[in-house]
Amino acid sequence: MSDEQGGAKVEILGVVYPLKGSPDPGHLRKLGELVDERMRRAADLAPNADRSRLAILAALNLADELIRSRGERERDRVECAERVAQLTEKLADVV
Repeated sequence: MSDEQGGAKVEILGVVYPLKGSPDPGHLRKLGELVDERMRRAADLAPNADRSRLAILAALNLADELIRSRGERERDRVECAERVAQLTEKLADVV
């Protein structure tokens, strides 16, 4: 679903939300699809939960994924910096 004013309309658990804030409607649709997927997954695990509880569960799931991803990125950054330092040292020995 697209919005003629540059946003997008996304459907989350059967409710359509008009979104703005990105010049790329496709990006907004992807965000909506991700939230919808996570809320549906939460609904499968907690079928009697209301929408606000499902939204909190989905948000916690996404926050967990974000924190884990940031940790992995930081570990990769540290490993890369260590490897660059090792290679720099070897290069200095050769020169």
